[in-house]
Amino acid sequence: MLEVGGLGLGAAIVAMVTSTAWDLTGVAAGLTVMGLGLLVLPRRRAKAKRELHQKMQALRDGLEGGLGRQLDEEVQRAKERLTAAVAPYTRFVRAELERLDALADELDVVRERLADLRAEASQLVTAGD
Repeated sequence: MLEVGGLGLGAAIVAMVTSTAWDLTGVAAGLTVMGLGLLVLPRRRAKAKRELHQKMQALRDGLEGGLGRQLDEEVQRAKERLTAAVAPYTRFVRAELERLDALADELDVVRERLADLRAEASQLVTAGD
């Protein structure tokens, strides 16, 4: 009975010592992991912020470039449409200006002829007096 009691007591002491050792090891491991977490998390957070900022900047740059190109293309298309829409009127105005220039030249010729006729009539009136 004493041997069984001693064996049981020995097993109980070993179990306590072993579980206590495991408890101390677990607590130490937990504190270590927690300490590492306190050191690692802020660094990872800062790194994640930097990466996010870089990605956002790349997206901004890409968006600005894409929108700029799209705007330039749309402005060019609008300019072409406007030019095409105004082209008949431009041709009409050009043709009318050419016609008016021709009429102005003809008017100049008629004025010169009129001045010549007035001069001749004036000479005839003066010669007849």
